[in-house]
Amino acid sequence: MPKLNHEIFFIPVLTSINKIKKTLLYISYEQFLQNDILFDSTLRRLQVIGESVKNLLTVNLLKENQYWKKIVLLANLETNEPFDPDPEIIFRVASDHVQEIEKNVLHFINKIPDKKYLRYAFSDTKEVLSKMKHYDEVAYLDEIEKNLA
Repeated sequence: MPKLNHEIFFIPVLTSINKIKKTLLYISYEQFLQNDILFDSTLRRLQVIGESVKNLLTVNLLKENQYWKKIVLLANLETNEPFDPDPEIIFRVASDHVQEIEKNVLHFINKIPDKKYLRYAFSDTKEVLSKMKHYDEVAYLDEIEKNLA
């Protein structure tokens, strides 16, 4: 039976971070509040980051600590009407903390001794993203892969 590639869990974290950074680059908090689609997509991306980090902790690819436990809480953000999560918190986390999460994830990725399976994950993901014509995502992953230690 082939080894399960747990490194794949890093990919949704990185692609979600990239999407958040792209969409919130020139957006004010007021614009964020007025755009339900932007709010919902940002919330969903934060949930994906939290869920992926939870999976990485489960398979011991990340060392459990208070920082990662806080990130896992993102997976539990709910969108049950009428009690959506506080938009100010969502905006603040997305605009102020995603780059820190990205930096920490990249730090851990570079500590992986054998990056063979991680490179497979990058390759497979870039192939799918290319078919979907998501070339900016492919370029982002290319840049990360190029800088792997």
